[in-house]
Amino acid sequence: MSTAHDPWHAFAAARPRYLDELEAVIRAAVPRRDTAWPAFHGCYDWHSAVHGVYALHAIHRLTGAPLCLEVADSVLTASAIREEQTLLEAGGVPGELPYGYAWLLALARERELATGRADLAPLATAAAKRLAAWMRALSSTAFSTAVHADDYRNLSWALLNLGEWSAHTGHQAHVALAEGLARQLMGLDASLPLGRDLDAPRNFFPPALHRVLAVLTLLPEEETADWISDLLPERFDLRPVETPQTAHLAGLNFSRAWGLWRLWQVTGEARWRTLYVDHLQTHLSRPEYWAVNYDAHSHWVPQFGVYALALSMGDESELHA
Repeated sequence: MSTAHDPWHAFAAARPRYLDELEAVIRAAVPRRDTAWPAFHGCYDWHSAVHGVYALHAIHRLTGAPLCLEVADSVLTASAIREEQTLLEAGGVPGELPYGYAWLLALARERELATGRADLAPLATAAAKRLAAWMRALSSTAFSTAVHADDYRNLSWALLNLGEWSAHTGHQAHVALAEGLARQLMGLDASLPLGRDLDAPRNFFPPALHRVLAVLTLLPEEETADWISDLLPERFDLRPVETPQTAHLAGLNFSRAWGLWRLWQVTGEARWRTLYVDHLQTHLSRPEYWAVNYDAHSHWVPQFGVYALALSMGDESELHA
């Protein structure tokens, strides 16, 4: 068993404080009237508002913070949800397929886990239908392009959330679709090895880690054990981004942590948990890249951090690690 001086234990003990710091930024952004959307009108743009509301629910579930739920409920009124659904079903939300719709499914699932309320289910069902249709229509070339994308177009992130939402709701056709496409992801080892994420980063998603995250989450262990064992390199010197040169690079440390935590869960190899902690601590120690500059950072980056922290705080095995 690790000692009290293990870096993991110090980090684990600090997680509630980190959530408090992220919460303050998110709670100030979500109620803003930055756009004309009925519910998701804060956080500069629609998709950031969606994952802002997601983050408030995740923090409430993990800490019980009452103000988080109050702010979330203030924008998720019954009338606003109905209006969002009407607009989504009528023509969709421009530019939000697949990224924003994927976050909407994450939000709907988190709201049910945190509060037991299923009032977002009709809206999420409409989003899932559009997301599944988009996935089914991808050509082989478009599929490959989307898997390799390091931004809003990334397929693995959309697939992960469609699969988790569909498993949560029991939508078997969409579960089968997600699992089938996850198996296709396993066939891209040559073009998207884990080492691809060691290249100079350009955007806010790590396509190789996201591919691993989707496959290991959506498919059973007996199907992925040999695959991941063969895929993982002996060394993986992934260093956090110390000084993001663009606004989008400010989200990469947090989004890398998502896949790194999943690798720790599956393999039990401490190097993945160490990388997870390193990426989170590095970025959390630099509030200039998540707590200030609303247009560039603070309207969206904190939510990525909440998602990363929620992964380990929701993992009961870590209580005794």
